Amino acid sequence: GRKCEGRTRNATKVVIAAVAVAVGTAVRRAWNKMRKKRREEEEMPLHVQVEELRKVNEEIAEGYHRLWRLWLDAVEAKHTAEMESKRWMRKLKDTQDEMFALRREMEHIRGRMEVP
Repeated sequence: GRKCEGRTRNATKVVIAAVAVAVGTAVRRAWNKMRKKRREEEEMPLHVQVEELRKVNEEIAEGYHRLWRLWLDAVEAKHTAEMESKRWMRKLKDTQDEMFALRREMEHIRGRMEVP
């Protein structure tokens, strides 16, 4: 239980870190593209600047949307892992119960066999 929990938590952290890097990279790339364009056309008309900004904002929004989807996937994966581990714990307990029942039965039979 504990180890599995730690593992899913670590997996979640890794996903979040990866997403953060991806979003950061996307934003930086968009920003650099804009700066490069600005250098190319030093006196960019205002409407062109506005259009460029709109594009950058769109890319950022898209990045955040991707981040949100990945976050949801991570949460779902964690939930699935927890449910799976609970299922296995139940299976294990059922098996142990069966073993105890068998042992009791065998002792009962042995006890009857020992009676003269």
